[in-house]
Amino acid sequence: MQMKTSLTSVLLFFSTISMAQYRVVDIQDGAAIAYATLHNEAGNTLGTTTERGELPASALQAKGKISITHIGYEPYSVDLSQQKDSLIGMLPITYALKEVSVGSNPNGYMKLKGFFRYYIDEGGKICYYKQGIANHYFKMKNGRPRVTTLNSPMYYAADIQLRKDGKLPNVSKLADCAFVEPEYKVEINHYPTEHLRPHCDTILVNKDKRYKKVKVHTGAENKTIELSSLWFENDSAETAKGLNLSLLGKLIGLKRFVIKNTKRNEIYRYNPNGAHSVCDLISISGHTDVIVKDKGDTKDRAMSIYGEFFVLDYEIIDKEDIATESKKLFDSHNVSRPNTVPKLAEGVEKAVKNMKSITDE
Repeated sequence: MQMKTSLTSVLLFFSTISMAQYRVVDIQDGAAIAYATLHNEAGNTLGTTTERGELPASALQAKGKISITHIGYEPYSVDLSQQKDSLIGMLPITYALKEVSVGSNPNGYMKLKGFFRYYIDEGGKICYYKQGIANHYFKMKNGRPRVTTLNSPMYYAADIQLRKDGKLPNVSKLADCAFVEPEYKVEINHYPTEHLRPHCDTILVNKDKRYKKVKVHTGAENKTIELSSLWFENDSAETAKGLNLSLLGKLIGLKRFVIKNTKRNEIYRYNPNGAHSVCDLISISGHTDVIVKDKGDTKDRAMSIYGEFFVLDYEIIDKEDIATESKKLFDSHNVSRPNTVPKLAEGVEKAVKNMKSITDE
């Protein structure tokens, strides 16, 4: 009896090891795909891949198909019970954005038009979802951008109760913590491209434990560079990021607000000159885990925010045109997904269809 129990334990142990060997990789160069998001067929979040592309335990235990999404790749669905190969390959997205001549109007503004979408989940269940168009206007001589966002609806789970004033709970504002907007300077991420490798390579480490890893997508029509960064992954987020999170939480209307960790992926066009700017940006994704307590809550809640931003077009414009362009966008309600933007994971799309919606004021 004891021998049978021991044998069963050994078999289970080796079975677990075998399951844990599933890795998500680039189908063209075999490089690991870090921070890819996973969902089950119901749209529940199963977590993200590790830096080595390994699947989390929650994905290994999921029944049926799981959807895998990443900002730089075509979405992919797989049933692990039918998967014989330990490597799960994803195909890089091919980008074809037009070139922008910055020198044509050095005193003007660069208009960056993009499609954004984000969702917030709690306990793996998607609570809120929003998508739309946003214009970012960067002054060519640096400076913070002006941003105009389409007046688009917020989708929320059917079991969420609106406040007495008819508005959503304050936690719905957490998407501002996803950090998926472009940086505040025109020139960013300068580094010599001769130091880049086909796979991941650390290029930046500082005292705040912020680091970035680089991967060059060589198989796409236009070569691209992916920067994967982890800003912090600890309880001292206020020190690491330099933010007064208590004040930010109060502005959102929360009794407590703590960022546990923040991950970010940026895709840029490959620039042989070795410098990458906003006009090379293609897409951004962010994943932030937070601990919050909303008004009326009796205990802390763990929530995750996932955000994506896809650049659709670039244009150099005069300052005088910004007001007209901004009003035109804000008055629009065309929030359908552009053809150049990858579809949502099947489960997420299904979950969104079952949600209610409300338009922010």
